[in-house]
Amino acid sequence: MPRSHQSAGGLSRFQVLLTRDAQLDLEDLHAWLSEASSASAADRLLAEMAQAMERLAQFPNRGSVPQELLELGVRHYRQILVKPWRLVYQVQDQRVIVMLIADTRRDLASLLMTRLLRG
Repeated sequence: MPRSHQSAGGLSRFQVLLTRDAQLDLEDLHAWLSEASSASAADRLLAEMAQAMERLAQFPNRGSVPQELLELGVRHYRQILVKPWRLVYQVQDQRVIVMLIADTRRDLASLLMTRLLRG
């Protein structure tokens, strides 16, 4: 079940939701960065991710179709970057559903396929 990312100020037209996997990606990323760098660096990254999701709530189609998926003819996923991380999402009705958060250097097609087959 997707988890909601609450938008401040009530200006958003779209609700941003994170799948359980995307929520776990975010938690794992925060834990890793806290250990590899510092808790404050991990908290800053979470704040940047929250800001990116706020922008998605306002402008959900602003992201690009990931090139790896475009080459496979898959066009229903979009991505935005919070370098070096990418948030991969789908827009459905008035919702933006974040499917995964991953390092841009990882093979996106394999990550999505694994999640879709598991789901």
